[in-house]
Amino acid sequence: MINEVNNLIKRIRKQGVKVIIDILMGIALFRYYQVKCKILKIPIWKVPGSEDLRLIEEEIDRNGIVIKDLYLDKNEFEEFKNKFAFGKDYHCFKPYLFNEKMLEYFIAYKFCISQLNKNEIYIDAAARESPWAKLLREKGYNAYAIDLQCSLKYESLEYYKVMDATTTTFKDGSISAVSLQCAYEMFNRDDDIKFIHELKRILRKDGRALIVPFYMNTYYSGFSSPEYYFKKEFHDRDAKVYVASNNMRGIPFARFYDVKKFEDRVLATIEENNLKYNFYVLRNNKAIDQNIYWHFILEIIKED
Repeated sequence: MINEVNNLIKRIRKQGVKVIIDILMGIALFRYYQVKCKILKIPIWKVPGSEDLRLIEEEIDRNGIVIKDLYLDKNEFEEFKNKFAFGKDYHCFKPYLFNEKMLEYFIAYKFCISQLNKNEIYIDAAARESPWAKLLREKGYNAYAIDLQCSLKYESLEYYKVMDATTTTFKDGSISAVSLQCAYEMFNRDDDIKFIHELKRILRKDGRALIVPFYMNTYYSGFSSPEYYFKKEFHDRDAKVYVASNNMRGIPFARFYDVKKFEDRVLATIEENNLKYNFYVLRNNKAIDQNIYWHFILEIIKED
């Protein structure tokens, strides 16, 4: 909550009273559409359950896609949290999310960051207000954070950049590693496809990108927060769209692939760009924390 308040104060100082008016209008609009969704009985999004995940895995296997089992060491995870002090105020507005977010960064660090030398470049894509790039810089890594919106907390840091992850300004073949933590599903329209094309351009030989988690469902689906649900401009036409649960705001559309769309949109684009991939299932997520529900991880590799 402290971070939220500090960011609000910064916005008010920078933009004036207009910020407060915009916030109040945004809240009012959100509440209006939230009530409208309830009146119209719009279906509410539910996270795929264990049976859904089993069915997805079966279909993936039938389609000849190789799944690799991933087991993580809880003690190693705890050591990671001690090494990188995110602080308990990170995602404090939903405390149960803290370990979930830390696990995403832990996997990114383990897979594609820890082995980098100080000259190799890593990108935290769709970073928003995450301190991850700053924490990595403090450990000697050449890390950048990019997002469509300016980071209010870290705007004074030159390595926090306003940039579209699908059309970055990084040089061809200059990046050793990229990761997205709970972000790829928000790449609307064809940005999920464009991002893979951009990886082909910016990754160096043996460079890799990690998408954690990679969200899937038994059917092509997704959700929008109430204020975006009725606009439909960000929705995929052939996806079943729900309204977000609880008080989630600011989500135009979050995509959950079925196996066919995974093949058609993602794997086909990886193959088109002569990239390689590994597809993982985290088998012991509940042993790490009972609140961690996500399941799949996608690693994309440029071998030449």
